[in-house]
Amino acid sequence: MKHLVTRFLIAISPIIVAPIGLLELRSQAQMQRPGIPEPFVFMAGWSDDIGRRPLFYWNNDSYQAAWQRLLPHLTGVIGTTSNADFVRSLQSKGTLFAYNVHEPTSSGSSRITPEDLSAAWAAPFRNTLAGRLPGGFDAICIDEFGFPDGSERSKLDTQALKTLRLAYPEKLVFVYGALPMGDGGPSSLFGKKSITYDDELNAINKYADLLILENYQIDTRLDKLPLFQSIPRNIESRSHGLVACRKETISMGAVSNMTCPSDLSPLR
Repeated sequence: MKHLVTRFLIAISPIIVAPIGLLELRSQAQMQRPGIPEPFVFMAGWSDDIGRRPLFYWNNDSYQAAWQRLLPHLTGVIGTTSNADFVRSLQSKGTLFAYNVHEPTSSGSSRITPEDLSAAWAAPFRNTLAGRLPGGFDAICIDEFGFPDGSERSKLDTQALKTLRLAYPEKLVFVYGALPMGDGGPSSLFGKKSITYDDELNAINKYADLLILENYQIDTRLDKLPLFQSIPRNIESRSHGLVACRKETISMGAVSNMTCPSDLSPLR
């Protein structure tokens, strides 16, 4: 099951996703994977304890209260947790929890092998929370891809993603993609037309289950709205099948100012 998702709003903001379709499962290994809920309505940024004032919220209490208001309406949650009861409660309602994992820091990435990176990404798959979550987490979400063709980071990502899929064919792998991935190449509207991201797009197409493409929009600047139409066409031209094989979804949302939330009521 693979989809392209354009992520719209920063990590702790509500994401509404409406799948257009699903790719027919092609192998026994894929059939063993958990299904991606339909419709896939998710929010990213869950944490058991923020420990600081979260972006868009004035304190941790308001952040947690916002989550509690949204959870009954979600079919997917992305974030981190050590609470097995919470994960199981989501599972009992048909809601998928995807554990958020990260790219290596730029200072150390050149010393990391694909095998090292794959193993780091896969840690939630092996984490049973001291036996309270048998089998570990069903899904991870890698934050984030978006490195140009030919770069060392792109080579590292694509090899690590292949290694990860071969090691865990029964698990779900989601990948965040930076906006340039969807707006790269000769048809780019806002990027450099000479830069492409085909290697990572093709790796995601082949080895991941979901592409969540970042598409931040601010309602006081609407010049980038055409990206909603151009990105699917561009991605399909760069990696045939990522969109055309019924893998596309669209997310919607907007904020007035991502740096000053004084007039922001994201859950209103």
